[in-house]
Order: sequence, then structure tokens, then C-alpha cells
Amino acid sequence: MSTPVNGVPGRDTLGGSRPADGKAGMKDDTKKLPLKSLLDFSGQRPMTPDETRMFLSCCIASMRSEALADDAAQKILPYAIIRGRLEGAKVDIDPWLQMLCASFSSTPGRAVLWAYTLAELCHRKDGGRVMVSDFAEFFPMGVPTEEALDKCWDAQKGDGPLGNLMDKKESWFPAP
Repeated sequence: MSTPVNGVPGRDTLGGSRPADGKAGMKDDTKKLPLKSLLDFSGQRPMTPDETRMFLSCCIASMRSEALADDAAQKILPYAIIRGRLEGAKVDIDPWLQMLCASFSSTPGRAVLWAYTLAELCHRKDGGRVMVSDFAEFFPMGVPTEEALDKCWDAQKGDGPLGNLMDKKESWFPAP
């Protein structure tokens, strides 16, 4: 049985949801992408006031099913990176969640980490659509710390000319 986090029963220390029987809340915990994502590294910090406003704005827009002006959004580099990676991985992620994660991406590499993490969430949901509410479920304490982001980035480094394993197509599909 998991220990409640912040007095909220059903939350484990990694932020995932667990029902009362202690079994994982996702349909199939064995469906995992081959590399580590931000879900695999502990360390969250509270959101800044600006990040909180962005999160709430994305929540409201998503709940109202407001369309994201994709033409304008594509001009924002982190969003374009996240969107492109997720389209290639053929996963269903709410565009407002993509925009939220783009707002947390200070570099192109960070955008790739967020895209990979969103793809991992989709695989853990057995291909189900990932919404802004899923972000709150897996990151209940805020966003990953700089240390967690750095550890995740270092964990996906490889050898050879293509040193970033997240740049390899096979990294974006679940292990058999």
C-alpha cells in the first residue's frame, strides 16, 4: 500500500495514482518506453506564479475544448519540437498539455524530454489520450527540479555520432 503524499490517499511518492488495493492505477505498468522519462526521476519543485497561471489557463482551455491556434503555436520553438516528436510517435496528447510543457522548456533538449515524458504517459495509459489533468496526477508537487531534468538528460546520452538516444526512432516505441 502506498503512503499518502501531502495527506492525499492514493498518491505514491512518484506522483502516480494507486487505487486502494495498492495496484498501479494505469491499465498496464509493463508498457514502458525503452528510455527513462521525467516520470522516473524524483525531485519536484513548486510551480512559480507564472507557471501556475499557465497551468490554470491550459486547464480551463482544455476543459472548454478551446482549439489551440496551431499555426501561431508552431512558431514557438519548444511547442514545435514537442508537437513534432509526438506526431512522429503517433500518441494522442491534448495540445494544451503540449503547450504547458513547452512553457517549462528552456532549451530544445528540455522540450524533447517533455515530449518523451508525454509519450510515456500515453503508453502507460495503454494509448489513451493524455490530458492536462494527467499532468497534475503525475506531477502533484509541481514540476521537475533542475537536478531531475539534468539526471534525465544524462540518462539518455549514448555513444557514437547520435549521442542523444531520444533522437533515435526506436526509443519512442514501447519495449516488447
